[in-house]
Amino acid sequence: MQVKALTSVALLSTAGFSSDLVAVELEGFIKHQDIYQQELTDADHHALLSRFLLRQNWQTSSNSSLLLEGISAYDSSYDNQTFSVERNTADIHQLIFKTAVANTSVSLGRHVWSIGNQRQLGKREGTNVRRRFDGVLLDQQFSSDTTVSFYHGYSVKSKAKALDDSRDQDLTASGIIFRKQKLLVHAINYRDSRGQSQDDIYAIETEYQQKVGAFEAFYQLIYQFGDRGPQQLSAWFSQLEWAYTVTQHRLSFTASYASGGGSKATDSHEFQPLFAKAPYYSEAGVFATTNIQHIGLGWLYPLTENFSLTLEAKKLYKAKPNGAIYGPGQSLLLPADQQSGKALANNYSFQSEYKFSPHISLELVASFIDIETGSNQSPALRNSSFFETMLHYRF
Repeated sequence: MQVKALTSVALLSTAGFSSDLVAVELEGFIKHQDIYQQELTDADHHALLSRFLLRQNWQTSSNSSLLLEGISAYDSSYDNQTFSVERNTADIHQLIFKTAVANTSVSLGRHVWSIGNQRQLGKREGTNVRRRFDGVLLDQQFSSDTTVSFYHGYSVKSKAKALDDSRDQDLTASGIIFRKQKLLVHAINYRDSRGQSQDDIYAIETEYQQKVGAFEAFYQLIYQFGDRGPQQLSAWFSQLEWAYTVTQHRLSFTASYASGGGSKATDSHEFQPLFAKAPYYSEAGVFATTNIQHIGLGWLYPLTENFSLTLEAKKLYKAKPNGAIYGPGQSLLLPADQQSGKALANNYSFQSEYKFSPHISLELVASFIDIETGSNQSPALRNSSFFETMLHYRF
């Protein structure tokens, strides 16, 4: 079970300098998580997580600005350790100098980047400290509905002590983004030379959204290629969503496919989430988008103007029955050569949100994962449940 409180506060600056906004964001977790490993017995893991962000934006000239955002984040489960991606005593979260000339803008510094639906590059909201990059972002506006962007950055390592976060020269992301109306095309190059890793991966993704009356459609296709260590990578991911709204009931059908590799494959066909925002299949976040295909149904209904309910059911299958199944971060859940068939799990999710005012809302999220009988040949994979509540307020 996980209980989460989210606070966001925006305060108008009363100082005499040209600063238009001071923003404060508070985020806290009270988290209960069951951890089970093959060499250990069942154990409960309790952790208190919290995050504090202080944000200030200065207009340095008519066409340039400076954004400074500080962070303090805490994870009680790492009290006796010096490093954790969930912990940061005090540091610079974002520091961005942005300048614009005509239809071109350039941003330099420490960024939090996300693209499209964040399947290749995302904010990673599931962690206490968001993923950051030291780099440059260039946006070129060609017309009112056409933009091309370039970016290059070094991944930032979050450390526990104050003002000790540093960029990792061995982990980079570079790319180009084309946006035109409902179409997005993104090409990314991911390079990881840390330790024994020697990955040089390219990915090309396309997204298209369309809405005609009560009908909505979303399509995405990603193809990856390059070097994954000594192997040649050729992998892909696709997803679609069709939705139709009738008398305020939004009914949806979803499907996805993430390629996986067989146990004896000399080349790699396992799709790599790269810097993706997790989770994808459910808020429980058990499965990574590798060697899984799913079909699902969803229902969204606004009971009142301020209160909405969402229900989702997904059925997950192995893309290749003899391939491995991974968790977030590519941790191995089920090794290859499982002879249990394609059925993997059923996932059921519930979400509701109530808006007390334009500034205050309460959100509840619950998810249950039911492992298919016969598919669980590893103690790392079992039925799991998730619950989360979030209080949002902004002034």
